[in-house]
Amino acid sequence: MTLKFASMVEKILLTLFLGLMLSVQSAATFAETFTNPLILQRADPWVYKHSDGYYYFTASVPDYDRIILRRASSMQGLSSATEVTAWDQPASGPMSGFVWAPELHWIDGKWYIYYAASEANDIWDIRIYVLENTATNPLTGSWTEKGELKVDGMGNDSRFFALDSTTFVHNNQRYLLWAQIPPGGNSSLYIARMINPWTIDLSTQTMIATPEYSWEKIGHNVNEGPAILKRNGRFFVTFSASATDKNYKLGLLTADQNADLLDPASWHKNPEPIFSSNASTSQFGPGHNSFTRSADDSVDIMIYHARDYENISGEPLYDPNRHTRAKVITWNADGTPNFGVPYANGISGYSSLKSAFSGKCANIDTSVDGGTANGVDLVQQDCNGADSQTFMYESIDSQYFQLKAMHSNRCLDVYGQSAEDGANVNQWDCWGGNNQQWKKVDAGNGYFQLQNRNSQKCLDVFDWNNANGASLKQWSCNGYSVQKWQEIP
Repeated sequence: MTLKFASMVEKILLTLFLGLMLSVQSAATFAETFTNPLILQRADPWVYKHSDGYYYFTASVPDYDRIILRRASSMQGLSSATEVTAWDQPASGPMSGFVWAPELHWIDGKWYIYYAASEANDIWDIRIYVLENTATNPLTGSWTEKGELKVDGMGNDSRFFALDSTTFVHNNQRYLLWAQIPPGGNSSLYIARMINPWTIDLSTQTMIATPEYSWEKIGHNVNEGPAILKRNGRFFVTFSASATDKNYKLGLLTADQNADLLDPASWHKNPEPIFSSNASTSQFGPGHNSFTRSADDSVDIMIYHARDYENISGEPLYDPNRHTRAKVITWNADGTPNFGVPYANGISGYSSLKSAFSGKCANIDTSVDGGTANGVDLVQQDCNGADSQTFMYESIDSQYFQLKAMHSNRCLDVYGQSAEDGANVNQWDCWGGNNQQWKKVDAGNGYFQLQNRNSQKCLDVFDWNNANGASLKQWSCNGYSVQKWQEIP
């Protein structure tokens, strides 16, 4: 912010002129951002992005007595969307006890809900059930009970534990994945071919995972809650392990897309968990996730539940504060998913950052070895939606967040932890330092400043330069247009 090229008066006039020009342009569309927790007291969350442009949501409720649905045109919209009850547990009979972990699927022009339920007189005899709805909007119409989806009880048909079912299609064949406790065994993952949406081919039922590592056996020996993601020539199945307290966490199975999915040898388990409690962000027991996509189908989003506190009094299942949360996941160079850590409560999602001064977007300089290395500068460039212009919000606490570049998985960083005006802003390995933490300061009319925690200075288009490639640095916060930013997808 020197006076080398213009007087301050000229700069102020330029600001007013550019602000006027920008004000007559059409408003930018909203970015894919959302605030965690997304929905309070909703565990085992499931989000289905349908072709009608809506996100559909269901989850377990604290009373475990009904199935609820919401829909919204955005992820954030789910937080305030009207919630309807699609189905209530009966007063007696095989579905009168716990009602757990519903999932909503659109199959062959109809809606189906898969859920687990038990009998009030024997709450641990848990089985899988299916509902069907022919309405276009599943929040309307009527749900027909298709009955129990029978799985092989392996000699223990009178009383067993099967739940957390999900379904997917591969090579025109529909499959069911679920968790089940075999006689004398532990909660394990199974797969089978489906004959129709409420029936499996029992002869194909196969166990593909069972607890084997110590991190899967804390409190209870558990593999449950499978969720499937097909990318990069592979199937990735996340699952939840251990008890539902702070020890709950996600593991990962992988299979090649050309493998026989019914062959246990096709599935390989990561020896370490891939998503677990994080005291620094006050997130505990993250698990039972699902996957969805951003509105433009460019980004994978993981939906999961977690608590804000570590210690629970009594049985964790009766603690109601497992809240629904969402986070963007990225992809490593080897084609595997990068789940990172559970974010703190606060903003999440992703966007580009458009300058009110120049109309250009913050951009990691890709002219330097593709822009993936530590130390590459943050500049401005014509907005083009590239990954080098797309930043993920990773909340550190309720105010501050890291901004991670989508193309490099590195964070915006004030170089050398400098507190000086004009200090360079570049990317660096994410490590959570104060010089990598930013917060939004409202600047009115949909704009905000980005203030650094370490220096308390703001991201600034240096020297009032509106050219492509102009440097973005930090400068004392002043409210001029060179420090105002807007989210665009």
